[in-house]
Amino acid sequence: MGTNWHATNETGNDESQFKDLALWFGLTPHGPWETLRSTLSQGVIPKVVNGQKIAIEATIIQGRKHVSFRSLATIRNNSDVALEICVCPVSLLNYRDESASSGASKTAVFLEECFENQRYQPLAGWGSKWPGHLMPTDPGRWSTRDYSRSSQEFLDVPLAPGWIWTSDWKVDHFGNVDNEGWFYGPDFQSLRWPPQSPKASKKSTFDFTRRRRWIRTRQRVPEDKHARTRKNLGALQPANSMSLPLASTGAETDFCVQVRPCVDTSEDEYLWGRAVRDLKSAASIRNPDAGQSAVRKPPQLTKGGVPVSAFMLNQLEKTDELLLCVAANTPGRKGHTWLNMEADASILYTELNEAVYDWKLSVNAPLKLENLLPCNAEYIVWEKGSGANPVKQQHGVVSAGGAIYVCTVDIRKPIYLTWLAQGSWKLPKEAVVISDPALEELPLHFWMQHQQSGRRLRVSLEYDYGSTNVAAKTVRLFVPYWLCNDANLPLAFRLVEIEPAANTVADSSWLQRAAKATKQTSYPPSHAGERGKLSLHKVIKTLDIIEDSYAAPIMLSLQSELECLGSSSQPRSDEGSLMLRLGLSVAISNSNVFSHGLCFRDFEDSKDQVDIKAIDAQGGYYRLSAQLDMTSERTKVVHIQPHTIFINRLGRRLHLRQADCRHDEFLYPNDPPKTILWCTTQEPEILKISLEGHKWSQPFSVENEGVMHVTLWDEFGNSRFTTRVEVRNGVKGSRILVIFRQVSAHGPYRIENRSVILPFRFRQVDSSYESWQLLQTGSTLPFAWEDLQRERLLEILVDGADPLTSRAYNIDEIADHQPMPTKGGPVAALHVTVSREKGMQVVRVADWMPSDDILAILPFRLPSMFPAHTPEKDSPRLLEGCIADDSENQFLTVIELAEFGVSVVDHTPEELLYISLQNFVLSYATGLGSHTTRFKVRVDGLQVDNQLPLTPMPVLFTSRDPANEAEFVLKCTLTMKNQGMLDQYRYPYIGIQGPNTSNMCFLINIHEPIIWRLHDMFQNLNLSRLTSSQTTAVALDPIIHIGLLSTTDFRFKVTLAMSPTQRPRGILGFWSTLLTSLGNTDDMQIRITPHLHEEICMRQSALVAAAIASIRNDILSQPLRLLSGVDLLGNASSALGHMSKGIAALSMDKKFIRSRQRQESKANVDHLGDGIREGGEALAKSLFRGVTGILTKPLEGARSSGVEGFIQGVGKGVIGAAVQPMSGILDLLSKTTEGANATRIKLSAVLTSEEQLMRRRLPRVICGDNVLRPYDEYKAQGQVLLQLAHRGAFFGHMDFFKVRGKFAWSDAYEDHFHLPKGRTLIVTHRRVILLQHPTGLIVQKKPDLLKDACTILWDVTWNDILSMELIRGKKDPLHSPPSRLVINLRNSVQDSKLFDSRENIRVVKCHPGSKQAYEVRSAVQQAYDAYGPNRTQVAAQFYGDKCRNNTNW
Repeated sequence: MGTNWHATNETGNDESQFKDLALWFGLTPHGPWETLRSTLSQGVIPKVVNGQKIAIEATIIQGRKHVSFRSLATIRNNSDVALEICVCPVSLLNYRDESASSGASKTAVFLEECFENQRYQPLAGWGSKWPGHLMPTDPGRWSTRDYSRSSQEFLDVPLAPGWIWTSDWKVDHFGNVDNEGWFYGPDFQSLRWPPQSPKASKKSTFDFTRRRRWIRTRQRVPEDKHARTRKNLGALQPANSMSLPLASTGAETDFCVQVRPCVDTSEDEYLWGRAVRDLKSAASIRNPDAGQSAVRKPPQLTKGGVPVSAFMLNQLEKTDELLLCVAANTPGRKGHTWLNMEADASILYTELNEAVYDWKLSVNAPLKLENLLPCNAEYIVWEKGSGANPVKQQHGVVSAGGAIYVCTVDIRKPIYLTWLAQGSWKLPKEAVVISDPALEELPLHFWMQHQQSGRRLRVSLEYDYGSTNVAAKTVRLFVPYWLCNDANLPLAFRLVEIEPAANTVADSSWLQRAAKATKQTSYPPSHAGERGKLSLHKVIKTLDIIEDSYAAPIMLSLQSELECLGSSSQPRSDEGSLMLRLGLSVAISNSNVFSHGLCFRDFEDSKDQVDIKAIDAQGGYYRLSAQLDMTSERTKVVHIQPHTIFINRLGRRLHLRQADCRHDEFLYPNDPPKTILWCTTQEPEILKISLEGHKWSQPFSVENEGVMHVTLWDEFGNSRFTTRVEVRNGVKGSRILVIFRQVSAHGPYRIENRSVILPFRFRQVDSSYESWQLLQTGSTLPFAWEDLQRERLLEILVDGADPLTSRAYNIDEIADHQPMPTKGGPVAALHVTVSREKGMQVVRVADWMPSDDILAILPFRLPSMFPAHTPEKDSPRLLEGCIADDSENQFLTVIELAEFGVSVVDHTPEELLYISLQNFVLSYATGLGSHTTRFKVRVDGLQVDNQLPLTPMPVLFTSRDPANEAEFVLKCTLTMKNQGMLDQYRYPYIGIQGPNTSNMCFLINIHEPIIWRLHDMFQNLNLSRLTSSQTTAVALDPIIHIGLLSTTDFRFKVTLAMSPTQRPRGILGFWSTLLTSLGNTDDMQIRITPHLHEEICMRQSALVAAAIASIRNDILSQPLRLLSGVDLLGNASSALGHMSKGIAALSMDKKFIRSRQRQESKANVDHLGDGIREGGEALAKSLFRGVTGILTKPLEGARSSGVEGFIQGVGKGVIGAAVQPMSGILDLLSKTTEGANATRIKLSAVLTSEEQLMRRRLPRVICGDNVLRPYDEYKAQGQVLLQLAHRGAFFGHMDFFKVRGKFAWSDAYEDHFHLPKGRTLIVTHRRVILLQHPTGLIVQKKPDLLKDACTILWDVTWNDILSMELIRGKKDPLHSPPSRLVINLRNSVQDSKLFDSRENIRVVKCHPGSKQAYEVRSAVQQAYDAYGPNRTQVAAQFYGDKCRNNTNW
């Protein structure tokens, strides 16, 4: 089907202002085309296209509209097995698949392939767009295996006549590929199929391209059948659906749909499902005679010429069919599968109001068993045939709430079921008939009996059998009641006979009961504590003992108990009156007290929670709540859960007690929600609490919802602890939830004393004497009720006044109360006002000052009748209207660090950066008034060091102050004001101040390799896991208010040095060459101008965007300064080096190219002399390799490939002789230019008196075991010695060329020792190296690690060491420790002088008279044990003059 988007309108004018996006679609790429508007509504719309009816279905998925085009026939799999679907012409219905016939010839199957290509870009990720991802030289998104054809569009393969597609395009997951089929490589030329290395399935650091293979199979059809063949549509998984092909639903077609189970192997294959009325033809297909295999009988037809039971897609009708899928390789009926196929349709209407049928074909299991019981069950399905005994067809276990699909029985025959529920239940009979076409009525229930308690249970059966005998049948098994113990207590249950209430009437009819329930639900809701009050009834006798069960709900049917009640009643009563006498009684499992029961009938009518007391053997009880869940139509669930649960959030052990009882319950902070045992029914259900070292509190009730403050006094009555008690109703798992917390600064009420001269006391009415709280003038306190069941009035008394003058106020209502009366003298009256602010009731008590009177002054005060120890610190001062100084509440924290360093280590691991701060000061101040806090940060020195080895720019970021006038380099001040709102933040002042001198600037020196190392580190960090979350909360974009924003100017000098040889291949694409030629800069000056803004108010996202735009404008507004910073000599050197690299690649000499790359990565040009020397060496190497290549290349080619290789070697030699010297000349010019640039920079630094930038410390050592250890300065010096050491490249005995940093990248430092005569021995994880310091250095003088490079005298790898010997020197005293370490080498490292013993050993001369030789041997042995080869231990010998010590490796 072809599609095309187009903008149209109602008038057809494409240039109209108001356009509507529409979709053109057609059944063929050439049309005819139909229009579909983008305003398509949800649902299914029929459409006629080129005479063919199709369905257009529009849905909304994740906020986006999805439109699917399909035929008007879909098929759905409602079974539990995967099905194979096909459409078949009528003429081929009786013919078997060639794949199922062992004698048929195999039809040729071919595989078509297409490769998808993608490239990785650092900023855009993986993709195949051009431009954007792919480079000009890359193949398109889709290509052939050898890239001979490529395109951005999919390379679809046309299907030739005589072939059919047998599968869709899919990803090939075979071979060394990842989960999505990709295999990786550095470039597309290296990606060859199939990938040979397992590493190709994972992306490495230098892999920037990837491919995957798409495949599709096609099959040749015999010439006489290719136009009329069975089309396999693939596998249909359970609960899935698929649309049938549009070409098979046309009016002129005669296709039928067929199904069969999908199997993995051909040995278990099934034939296509056939209707049960056509079994003879199915049998003939399964077992054809040899003589009749070529001549097949036509399918059996009905009167209308349609095959029997065939679902013809052009003549569908509502019907049910029973299908039999015969096992192709199994004799008899063993392994056969029965299926049911049903056809139904919904009516759609076209634009012309024409009715169109949308057919839905569903494939079902013939029999489905639904277990609606709360326990697992073992089942057996029996089928009774012509014999006397039923045959077992299916046996298994069905989980609680699960279903079983039975596809092994013929539902036209009697079906029996054996049901064994778990939990010691058994069936009185062996099997129950659940299907029999000969029976008019089936049993509606069967009985089970518990093996331990003997209780009988009736299991109900519900049937859904459809309208025909072959329709899919469903049998549901359930019981009318479940009983769930959700109290986490050992409970015992009894079914009992109770005394019915005197005013109850037996309304047995369901209509009367429904009317009564409706009448009760129309009553207005009462208080939560009194709502739905149902009384328990006295127990007459026990009818049945319910078995204990904690893991699963208990099943109840009540039918057996009702029969028992009916048989004992005289005269016999109906079921309605019997239900009034049937109840449930609950007790603790160790108790036999079942005195009261709950009436099932009343419980169902009220549909509300009922309070129950479960009594234990000692007379105590647990308060429980029974709740009836009637959400299911068949089963009512009775949940027994705790009435009240308690949670301790105090962080301390809490004691609880009922009233004056002596039994204590302990509630620990880590306890789960817990219910408590009430001691006796004689005491009221009120609580007291206590903590360690405190007295018991006043009693309080937890029946009413709300918040309480309960006061606890210590044992001496000097201090008190207030506990916040939260009571919540309607929580999950209980009726009431009680949480004990520490009291917070905010409560449901706030009491404010705004009086100028009068403190007062307050409490809840009718509280104890100790409940009074003192509130000083200008103070505030949170308040909550002490007991929610007492009268909720606030009692206020002026401190020192007569207690009879106290007044009580209703603070739940907003009011302005009259002044308080005064007695005993002219006492100033108080005015009480109740208001509501931010969800809190605020009680303000202020002086009453009428306009026409003078404020009365208190001439005398009565002595306070309250204890003098009442703490005034419990009353914090108000922020407004108080006389106290705010500075008393200020808090200041200052952190000062003389130097603070941070080491940045990547995943390799290797230290990349070292960040050091000098004189770092951080201060935090709060309590500044109006909820204001302030942060200050000050830094006097800041430096970031580049710790990569051999970098020409060891300092990445620092400040330069020639006159040393700056007091600091950075100072930030941030003032915040807390408004208590999540969507608004207020900052009265934000200040960012740079150096306070104009001569100071910041230097930024970037060497290109550090960029790629940091990029690689951040990629491996996987920072997305820090921000990813499963929450569904919506992120806010808050409003930022800034009173004053002040920033000073910042000056930067940026130096950037390109290093194309150390750049990952292909990472920049086209921009790589441009950056190499123009990317070098030298002290490019950038200035960020100062800014001063007042009263800024905008969204956070807009503020960040504005700040970025401001910085970008400051940088781009200085074009002359930017151009003046371009490093012309550096860019010229890079350009020449890049040209030399390209010319070297033309030589096709891999050794020459690798040698040049190693030299480029290790060479460090510090001045003009270094440049001339490095360039000369490069030119000499090029000339030498070019000239010698004329002779060596033909010999190498002949050795590898004979005559053909010799001819190719001659060509390579001639090309190398011409190309390699040219590359050397360009390297000479490049290095000379680079040296001249380095000399210019140094001269400029000397003229301007600039100091050389030095690291704060040397790079950290990370040994070969990749373990991070504390920084060691001594080891750091040894590592630099290893990195700077150079070695000559010998030709014969002549040292032609020096190779700097010989082992800087390959070896990890382990240890080093300074030896006599200016030598140093270094131990790495690969070898032992002896270095010679420069000749001009004094012996044992500490070398200048940054300038003077050592020479490598020799190195020995672990594979070359045979043994070690410790000996004394010739001049060493007799009894002195050995001073020589002799390393014996293997024969593999000997040169032509085979019998020269001096070539077989390496001697390490240590300081005589010291134990340095022992230390060296120990260090070498430790490194050998850790990194050496796994071989047999070799003896290490020690000889003196007359004695030897033997040691083993």
